[in-house]
Amino acid sequence: MTIDFAGSTVGPPESAAVHEIIPFDPGCTGRWHQHDAPSIYARWNVHPEYEVHLVRGTAGSFVVGDHVGEFETGQLVLVGPGVPHVWIDHSPRPTRHRDTVLQLRPEWVDACGELIPGMTPLAALRPRAQAGIEYLGATAQRGRRALLRIGTATGTERAAHIFALLGILVEAPPADQRQFTIDGADAARTGDSRTELMTTILDDALMGELRLSAAARLAETSPAQLSRSFARAAGRTFTDAVRSAKLARACVLLEQTDLPIARIALEAGYTNLSNFNRQFRARIGCTPRAYRAQLNEQGPATARTIGETSAAEESTG
Repeated sequence: MTIDFAGSTVGPPESAAVHEIIPFDPGCTGRWHQHDAPSIYARWNVHPEYEVHLVRGTAGSFVVGDHVGEFETGQLVLVGPGVPHVWIDHSPRPTRHRDTVLQLRPEWVDACGELIPGMTPLAALRPRAQAGIEYLGATAQRGRRALLRIGTATGTERAAHIFALLGILVEAPPADQRQFTIDGADAARTGDSRTELMTTILDDALMGELRLSAAARLAETSPAQLSRSFARAAGRTFTDAVRSAKLARACVLLEQTDLPIARIALEAGYTNLSNFNRQFRARIGCTPRAYRAQLNEQGPATARTIGETSAAEESTG
């Protein structure tokens, strides 16, 4: 089954991370963008650019290379070139502008480290970022503000904000850094590690395309063992993950289409309309019809994001 998000068709993931092609504007230094979740960008993917990734709203599980962990609003991570990654919400509700991302070509970063006085620490960035780095404390606060400023700037001002962000990251004290395992990143890039297989299963499950028994066969393990491993990796049970994925799909269709409720239930993987209504109300807090009516009256029911409070942060920072 595939679903159309804002004109782009999304299907089940490949057996390895999807290679993302990063479009660059020749007039800009790097690519800054923000995207919703669910989105065609919010999936298990890999690309040759550095990525500075800020979560602006909600919470869930994330995978960078071989590292699996939990994230919450405000998380700031540097992903190295060629490292597979994905952030997966625990909530089925769509989140507007969940992620803010800056992607930089590694050859540009390397050249800056070699040619620009004062930026020589950039030369050491690639080996440190190969497995991913999460920034904490004051560094994360300063990094978030710098990253958000890039999105409103152009020309030399934009370049200055990018250099400011890179300076914050490379000069972060050890206490403000949590480096993920290098061996894990190397293993994930081989395409045949058990972690990549588990992440593919996780992604398939969250797209609602995989049953536990089929996932267990794919992983060459028992359903019980896979269920335990999945719970440790994702922070919730396989069944709950699939249910959340189906309801997230339903929320997107309620928001973006005029399809009848019965059709949306089928598109979300429910063959029984009463069961769909019951699960939707238990998880979302209202019926699908009431959810759509609320959207029509108040606009999308999305989570509050960091960008809405960034001005207050700057006034106090």
